Formats: sequence, C-alpha cells, structure tokens
Amino acid sequence: MNKLLSKNPLLRKGLWTLLILLVFMIGRQIPLPFAANVISKTDKQNFLAIVGATTGGNFNQSTLFSLGLGPWMSAMIIISLLAMNKRLGFTNLPQNKQQNWQMALTMIIGIVQALVIALGANLTERTPRAFILTTLFLVAGGFFLIWMASINTEKGIGGASTIILTNMLISFIRSFKPIYQVISKSSNAPLWFSLCAVGGILIVMLAIIFERSEYRISLNRIMVTNSYGDKIYLPIKLTPSGAMPIMFGISLMVIPQYIFLLLATLLPQVPGLTWLVNNLTITKPLGVAMYIAILFGLSLGFSYINLDPETTAENLQKAGDYIDNVAIGQPTEDYIRYYLKRISLVGATYMTILAGCPMIVGVFYPDYSQSMMLVGNIMLTVTFVLTLIDQVRTINLRSRYRDVLG
Repeated sequence: MNKLLSKNPLLRKGLWTLLILLVFMIGRQIPLPFAANVISKTDKQNFLAIVGATTGGNFNQSTLFSLGLGPWMSAMIIISLLAMNKRLGFTNLPQNKQQNWQMALTMIIGIVQALVIALGANLTERTPRAFILTTLFLVAGGFFLIWMASINTEKGIGGASTIILTNMLISFIRSFKPIYQVISKSSNAPLWFSLCAVGGILIVMLAIIFERSEYRISLNRIMVTNSYGDKIYLPIKLTPSGAMPIMFGISLMVIPQYIFLLLATLLPQVPGLTWLVNNLTITKPLGVAMYIAILFGLSLGFSYINLDPETTAENLQKAGDYIDNVAIGQPTEDYIRYYLKRISLVGATYMTILAGCPMIVGVFYPDYSQSMMLVGNIMLTVTFVLTLIDQVRTINLRSRYRDVLG
C-alpha cells in the first residue's frame, strides 16, 4: 500500500483530501454545548446564513464548525490590503511575523463573530457560563478548520477551496429550495425549470470563458533563441482578481455587521445601532449597495495583488526579459499598469453585474435573498473546479517526469 501511494501522488493527495472532508462533515454535525436546536431565524441571521455558504460555515445549526473560515478569510483580506501600502513596510516583515499578525487578527475577528453567534443561538441556558463556553467552542472549531485547510494545502488537493466548495455544494440545495417551491406550483413548471437549467448552463459557460480568457503581452527573453521564443508572454486574465471578490466580499461585508450586531445586543438602548444592523443586510438597499461596492472594489484591488505591476517589472528586469519597444524599469511598469487597469475594469464590471446585481431582487423579495446568491456561487464553484482540474493536471505531469525532476 505504501509503495502504491508513493508512486501515485494524486491518489495519496486525494485520500488526504477525502479524510479532511470526512472530518469536516462530521464536525458540521457536532452540536455546541447548551445548543437547543437552530439559530434564530431573523433577517440578521438569514444574512449570516448566506455568509456561511461561502466561508465553510454553517449558520443554520449551532455546531462546532458554524464559524467556518470566515475570520481567517477576513483577516487575510485586511492583511493583503495593508501589504499593498508599501509605506507601512508590512511586506518587509519576515513571513512568520506576517503569519502571526494574521492569526492574531483572525483570533480577534473570530471571538467577535463567535459572540454574535452565541448571543443569537437558542441555548438551553442563558448564563455567562453558557455564552463563554459556546464562544470558546466556536473559536476552537474555527481554528481547527483553519488547521485542516492548511493540512489540505500541504498534503491534499485544493487547500481551503476544497472545504469551501464542499460547503457551497451542500448549500446549493437550500438556496434553490425557495425557487423550486414556487416553480413547482406553477402550471408551466417544466418550462420554468428548463429556463433555470439553461440559465445555469449559460452562467457556467460565461464563467469558464472569463476565467480562461487572457490578454497576452509578448516578452523577449535574451537567453531563449529557439523556436519557442515567440511563445513567451505575460498573461493578464480577463478577470485578474479571479473569483476572490465573491469569496472574500461577503466575509469583508460581515465584519461591520457582526460588530454592530454585537453592540446592538449589548447596548439595546442605542437606536442607531439597531438601524445599522437592520439595514446592512443584503435584503436592504444600503446593504446591497455596500455589497456591490465591495465586489467592485475587491475586483480592482485583488487584480493589483495578483499581478503587481511594480513587482512584475522588477522581476522582468532582473531576469533580463523585456517588452518590445518598451524600456525596462518604470516604463515597463507603466505599460503593464496601463493594460491591467483597463482589463481589471472589464473584469470588475462583469463580476459586479453577474454576482452583485441579482442581489437587488432580494430587496423586493427578501425570502429569495439567499437564492440570489446562486449566480455568484455558481461562478465561484466554476473557478474552484477549474483550479482543482489545473492542480490535478500539474500533479499528474510531475508524476510522469518524476525520474527526470528527481
């Protein structure tokens, strides 16, 4: 068995991922202490349930993994935004220091979110001891999930994306249920189901096209003189940010929601807090506008994180590569920035229209707000699946040339 696993890295990694997913599914069913049943079904909690779908959490039940990867994802966004400002010198810190800052921020966000969940849960005891233990279990479960994601990154396939993808596939059924119930009562049910299927296929096709399309800037590599020299290029994807705005956008939006919800619970006499809690959900115009703005902003921001023009220009200069008729150094950086700016605007507009605009329907029909996340979730699922396919191909390619690579 060991010999088989050593010769087949894809099988070995696949088994690790299956083991991690098995633990994840079991953890989703482990109830929290003092948990009576499900979390209260208010507008606020419905919003948090939507958050859970894209963060690996489960806000429909009070379980060990209810917190999901949300705190870690939120901390990652904040750290990435800080790293973009080179004046802060954050990127100059050692990697372990950056990790320590990220985990400390994850702990703070996790405690706040766990307190909100504990206060909103149906507990058998409404005592400080019950709230503290519930909060501790939630934070512990969240960090255990982060650890499993890191193990899957190291030994499995897909990293944290695999856990989130599994959680999203589970939530698809729940998201589509309200639409199914309405359509099934219609006299034209087959027609409406067919239209939904066609719409889903079109979204998948569009997501694949945008994910795989790229603008290629031809490069000249002074050390390459063979027939492959004309195939060297710098790719800029049509969506340079990928699906990260969808995955991280809802996590970023939920931070103020958690803070205001916690403050409103502790300070119910302050009317402004209650107003903010009620209006910063995706069933209200202010919340939808905020979500769309975050999507657009993250689409632009992650574009520059994934392809930093300054760093790319420096790397090209160090490698001796250059773009035709463009001087090395600052002119190359400006050239890359010029195209990245325009392409990222196209990608951000596409992302905002498809993933953000459907949420407007939830303002008029709040019961379908979770269903309106389906478009964005389908786009995110397509990206995850394509990434997994690429990773599997890479593993297979390495195994084929194992003797050559050593």
